[in-house]
Amino acid sequence: MGLLTSVRAWLSGEQDELALELRRRGATRELWRYAGEHGGDVLGAWLECPRAPWCLEIAARCEVARPLIADAVGDLLALPVAEPGAPKVDPREWAVPPALSLKGVSGAALDEGRAAADEFLRGGDTDVFCVQMESLSFAVVEADTTVRKARAEIEVAQSFGRFREMLDASDRYDAAYAHAHAVLADVVRRRIPGELVVASLRGRSGHPYR
Repeated sequence: MGLLTSVRAWLSGEQDELALELRRRGATRELWRYAGEHGGDVLGAWLECPRAPWCLEIAARCEVARPLIADAVGDLLALPVAEPGAPKVDPREWAVPPALSLKGVSGAALDEGRAAADEFLRGGDTDVFCVQMESLSFAVVEADTTVRKARAEIEVAQSFGRFREMLDASDRYDAAYAHAHAVLADVVRRRIPGELVVASLRGRSGHPYR
């Protein structure tokens, strides 16, 4: 966040608006600490959020309409059966669906994710929903072929004591892991507009689901 934005946020009393609200509403420490890095830039925190479960938790804690959040989970559940191979897109290019090359996503994880979304839609506990979305997200990320390949390369290098190769493979794993999480976060953002998150946080309406 730039200096001018920081000053404006401080003057408006919104310097840590999202972080304070997330903490007050029971969000995980990791999430509200991430939000605190953005100060009063709520929209920036949303657009730059690196993980889908964090996006879903922000939306849930800010009381975005539950049907819209459930729709976002449905989009995530549709990824494992989508055609793989499409590159990650810029978050502003909403018309182009991102895709991962997925293989072997646990059916149980998908079923649990679907059940969690259904329960949340019926008024289920937000804390439980957020935990289950973490599990769903990690199951999908771990099934990405690039992530799996890098992890396998780490294990092979480690078994042969090839330290340099292991470090290189670890770097590739970290990059693939971050990329896979970013793709999922983009899926959520394509369903839930950032402006709606800001409005919901501040108790304003402006979406047909609210």
